[in-house]
Amino acid sequence: MRTFLLSLLVLGGLIVGALLIAPSFIPQEWYREPIVTAIEEQTGRDVTIDGDIGLSLFPQFNFRLEGVSISNAEGAKHPTMASMKTLDVGLDAFRLLRREIIVSRFVLEDPVIHLEVDKSGKSNFDFEPQTGSEDPQPTEQPDGSDQSAPQDFEVGTISLGDVRLVNGLVTYTNHQTNEDYEVQDINATVSLPSFDGPFSADGSVTWLGERVGANVSIGNLKDLLEGIETEISTRINSDLIIQSFDGKAVADPLKLTEGKASLNIPSLRKFSAWLGSPMPDGDGFGPVAIAGDLTARDQRLFFKNANVEFDDITATGGLTLILDGDKPFVSGRMDADTLNLNPYLGVEAPSQSQSGGSSGSGGGSGGAPAPSTEWSDDPIDLAGLKSLNANLKLTAKRVQFGGIKLDNSDLDLRINDGLLTADLADINLYKGTGTAKFSADGRGRTPKISQTLVLNAIDLLPLFRDAGGYDRLEGTGNLILDVTMTGRSQRQMMQTLRGSGGVNFLDGAIRGVNLADLVRNIGSVLGGVQNTGVQKTDFAELTGRFNIRNGILSNNDFALKNPLLWVTGAGSLNIPNRTIDFRFVPKAVATIEGQGSRRDVTGISVPVIVSGSWDNPTFAPDVGSIIGGVLEGATRGRDESDSEEEEGQPADPLESIFRDVLGIPTDTSSEDGEPEQQESTQDEQEQQPPDPLGDLFKILQNQ
Repeated sequence: MRTFLLSLLVLGGLIVGALLIAPSFIPQEWYREPIVTAIEEQTGRDVTIDGDIGLSLFPQFNFRLEGVSISNAEGAKHPTMASMKTLDVGLDAFRLLRREIIVSRFVLEDPVIHLEVDKSGKSNFDFEPQTGSEDPQPTEQPDGSDQSAPQDFEVGTISLGDVRLVNGLVTYTNHQTNEDYEVQDINATVSLPSFDGPFSADGSVTWLGERVGANVSIGNLKDLLEGIETEISTRINSDLIIQSFDGKAVADPLKLTEGKASLNIPSLRKFSAWLGSPMPDGDGFGPVAIAGDLTARDQRLFFKNANVEFDDITATGGLTLILDGDKPFVSGRMDADTLNLNPYLGVEAPSQSQSGGSSGSGGGSGGAPAPSTEWSDDPIDLAGLKSLNANLKLTAKRVQFGGIKLDNSDLDLRINDGLLTADLADINLYKGTGTAKFSADGRGRTPKISQTLVLNAIDLLPLFRDAGGYDRLEGTGNLILDVTMTGRSQRQMMQTLRGSGGVNFLDGAIRGVNLADLVRNIGSVLGGVQNTGVQKTDFAELTGRFNIRNGILSNNDFALKNPLLWVTGAGSLNIPNRTIDFRFVPKAVATIEGQGSRRDVTGISVPVIVSGSWDNPTFAPDVGSIIGGVLEGATRGRDESDSEEEEGQPADPLESIFRDVLGIPTDTSSEDGEPEQQESTQDEQEQQPPDPLGDLFKILQNQ
């Protein structure tokens, strides 16, 4: 018995020794050919192993292949589909005999894999296993069992030890869609001590020149694959995107549930360029941060209780992000504090230099001032609107586009393939209310912007100052405006501006000119009354309609009314050049006592020309019209004039002035036909009114 046991030990030792040293005595060519043949049969491709083959059978089944390559499909761009420097695999031999897969080692070094889809849609990774000319028929046992059926391994017996991919390269080419990608520097480590336990994977890649790290942890891989909800966490970290998710997930199909997620993109502009959709240089589309409760399925992300920070915008609410289309689609409802649309529309609020001259200043110097040039020539490009589609309902305490500011507004915002539309059904702005529709079209080569405003009881001064830098109108009013503009800069936009509108303003003033002063000074020259210096024309009502063509605003029904003065007018605003050319006809409709005059000038009509830069316009009487009126009156003759004058009343002061200017003699005959002698004492001469001609030119010079 003792001898028998000793013999068994010796035999066992010889077997183990043979397993340990046998591979050293077996030529590599003996098992190179079977390995190559087995792979070729499964892939239908040619396989070569140019390097050494290492093999050990005990205590673990290990093999190491060097210089492995697999040929590509016919017609593919690269001659090989896959190649690797080394493939090192280790299996627990005893567990393998018990139908358990315990991978102690699986290491790929320098793998290069080329994935390709041809124009017909066929991929090079659709393998066609080689088969013989005649398929072997399965043999059946008497009990009906199929002995040829493979005996599957238990999935739950899989365990992964040292699993690594080192310095890999993967390319993908799709000839149908013209997509071409390359992922470099692929490094990954996988840990799975037990299939019925935690799984983790860490790795990093270089994609489109950026290094991206990733981590995935799963509470129980078996539960996940069997459709049981399990804990999961993911991390993505790079200079362009930082993402995290901690929650639960189920598979088939994979979806995330009950998770806390965060997404941080330092620059959406750079991120979009990295993904192949570059935006033009400009403001906006900077940092983006989203955090909230996330569920996901089929490349669709649903955020609840979300906090969103986008550039200077901060908002809360719910969002849906769909990523399975040709571009991201965002929808949802958010409540924002401030919503500034300017960075995304290529426009900006008027600068300080555009705010016009100092309020209340008088007319400019003589001559026509040079046109203002404050409109910007910086390029406007709305191509960024093509980067995503959106359907958002926003409530904002403050909305700004251009220089216009809205308060407590509900905004329906849509972006569709480069066309942005914003519908504000109920807005509050500048102490009034209204509705507005706005669109920015970036679909074509030249941007186009349209807007429609219906405003009620608006505070005019801050509105016009913010909208176009114009600060010479104040009051409360109603405004209708419907305009469109196209161009690649702010200046071009103003040059193509077209549309129409109307105004009805109440209880305000035109700043920078006192039309009552002009009427009073012209009408009371003989009385020697001086200009009061108050540079403002008050009104009880101001109305008018206008049309805009190629940046020129035209009006022919201007009307201004107050208890003492009515003004009608017509003219134009050259918006591109920021100049004005208007003719106003102010007419005193009642006495203007209390404003420095001792005369009743009721009915006197003195046209006034407003011209030059709207930042600093000039105001002057229309001398040509006045002279024409006087000449017309002079040709009627003294008899007609005398019949119209009341006895004891002086002649029309304007007529008297221009008779002197033009040298028309005044009839001073007495009742008996003889010239009346006029002798003045020194005191009487001192009481005479100032020289009419001299006073007139002094007044004209001061305007």
